[in-house]
Amino acid sequence: MQFKDVLFGSILALIGLLILELGAFALHSVYDRFLSHEDIVLKALNEQAPTYPAFLASTYDGESGWRNRTSETEEKTSCHGHPIIYATDINAARLNGSQPHDPQQVQIITVGDSYTYGDDETGHHTYPAQLEQLTGATVINHGVGGFGPLQATLRFEQIAPLYPNARIAVLGIMHENIRRMLNSYRPVLYKKSRSYFAFKPYVDVTSETPKVMPNPNGPSPTRFADLKTMAARAFEEDYWSRPKAQFPYALNLLRSLGTNNTHKTKIGGLALALGYDEFTIDYGDRDMQAALEAVIARFAAAAQAHNMKAVVAFIPMSVKDLTTSDNFVARLENLPTFATTLFVRVGHANADWATYRPNHICHPSAEGYGIIAAAIHAVIAAQN
Repeated sequence: MQFKDVLFGSILALIGLLILELGAFALHSVYDRFLSHEDIVLKALNEQAPTYPAFLASTYDGESGWRNRTSETEEKTSCHGHPIIYATDINAARLNGSQPHDPQQVQIITVGDSYTYGDDETGHHTYPAQLEQLTGATVINHGVGGFGPLQATLRFEQIAPLYPNARIAVLGIMHENIRRMLNSYRPVLYKKSRSYFAFKPYVDVTSETPKVMPNPNGPSPTRFADLKTMAARAFEEDYWSRPKAQFPYALNLLRSLGTNNTHKTKIGGLALALGYDEFTIDYGDRDMQAALEAVIARFAAAAQAHNMKAVVAFIPMSVKDLTTSDNFVARLENLPTFATTLFVRVGHANADWATYRPNHICHPSAEGYGIIAAAIHAVIAAQN
């Protein structure tokens, strides 16, 4: 083979590789969900540096990662377009109305994420407030935006002693929450975040038995300089981590196909785009099943330790995932561990689901929160 032939072949190969690399870069530029968004998050984290002391003073929690502010009243315009007031009491519970509850009078404790807290609706329209109206019992709302089931369980363990006369504990699990349990730094899973200080406890599923791992930024907070190092490490080690968005893009895109983020969340996103249930894969996934079962068992044990009936409500994110968790819940109901635990399949409610979340970019409407409350009330009432 002549030198010119070798040179020509090498040039063609280089051109082919260059075209492949440019194509991979273009794909990432148009659709950036296969490679890491670490650079974007670290930049945003650095921009939030001046607010870190305020976060530590008002929102930081060494165990769960963050919590609601205490004794705060804030008026905002909801996603639905109407003004709402978010108000919390001295224990960081959201008020159901204008006045805080006497802890001695609380009979039902609710914990969960923003669907429990009641984002985008006034206090008396949240599902804990409407559950209070339906049951006639005093209900306290300890939902926290962005929480996963593990954080909600840890929060319950923290606040349960404050309510010595409570007899029911409700853990609200919005279907998407199952992904949050495996995540140690929220921005790894969600590029856009209210706070880039959001380190959190998580469930390690790398061994046979799921293990709860503590908040990386706890039990005492680290200095901000170390926070950036921790964030960079999370983008390397988190369950949902992805390859860096850097050269060689083509190789990193290929590597991304083998990550949990791609073959779990991205396939779920494709299913949603095609009009199917986004979270079916999650509730059939061995890692996420094992983690959620362990967390629910911990919640049930904590409730029992405080002489409360454990109620676990599986809440649809939208009308497209009404029955996502059915098979998983059916399996739990047949386990001796959960013999005394009540499970609520909110998606089975006989309701006008068109009113549940009419604006797909918003949280549920007041009617939607009412559907959740009615479903929980029906299961509780059936046991009395």
